[in-house]
Amino acid sequence: MIKLKIAILIFLNLQYGHLSLPQQANSKAFNASDTKHGKISMGIADQECDDGKHGLDIDWECDSKAFTCDGNVIEVNESNYDSRMICENETKPPLHKCLNLRVPYEKDIPMSGPHRPLWPRWGEYCYCPPQRWIHSLEHGAAVFLYHPCAPESQVNRFRKLARSCLRKHVLTPSKLVSEDHPYVIVTWGCRLEMSHVDTERAIDFIKKCAVRGPSENADSKCFEAPEREYAKDGQYTLGLIRPACAVPNSDIDDIHLCVNDVDIEYDCNEGDVVSECCNKQSD
Repeated sequence: MIKLKIAILIFLNLQYGHLSLPQQANSKAFNASDTKHGKISMGIADQECDDGKHGLDIDWECDSKAFTCDGNVIEVNESNYDSRMICENETKPPLHKCLNLRVPYEKDIPMSGPHRPLWPRWGEYCYCPPQRWIHSLEHGAAVFLYHPCAPESQVNRFRKLARSCLRKHVLTPSKLVSEDHPYVIVTWGCRLEMSHVDTERAIDFIKKCAVRGPSENADSKCFEAPEREYAKDGQYTLGLIRPACAVPNSDIDDIHLCVNDVDIEYDCNEGDVVSECCNKQSD
């Protein structure tokens, strides 16, 4: 009977990823005192848990379907603009899950909760799974999601917005996003959904909700990200096509948000392309 209960618990955890099973105790990332993160410390690359290179298929099998438009390009109708801000009643614990466990999400676009121990390097991705960018939110980042069928003109506007506003951002296509609101900015516990890229509305949201925004704006309804002061770049780079850098008139800590002209193309010395999409490192 005991063996049966253990087998059922293992099956449920592999299937749903949020039940209490022992994490990889033999991993260098295991830290019994780090209960806030489920006893798995962040940023420690280890193949027994998460090294950002091996076992990544559990979240994304490098299938182009994740970022390919399956229908027609979404039409832009700026005369019929609609946006909505959605926040959780309370955020979920930022538990770290090793790659032996699946991490599904109950909501259409998650805004907090469990994720992988290694977060993505800041920048633009051909595709980045939520199991990675949820960790970015924990660090106070803004994640820019757009529908794969969004028109390139709007995507380029979205891209310029991200790169001109803050270093701590992740930009990726996502089929979690609806065609009615194909542009979404996510922060820890909140998101802004837009029918088209409204830079003024987006900038207001970023300033109030990203990095230190919730603590610096008395009228902010957003949540303070648990590790918002942590500016270090991530170690996960699968799908990264253009890295971020400190934006002009700010610094690597994003001390100032969205203080630049979003119509100017900002670049840095990091290079335009880090790798081809799905260029996995060999085992």
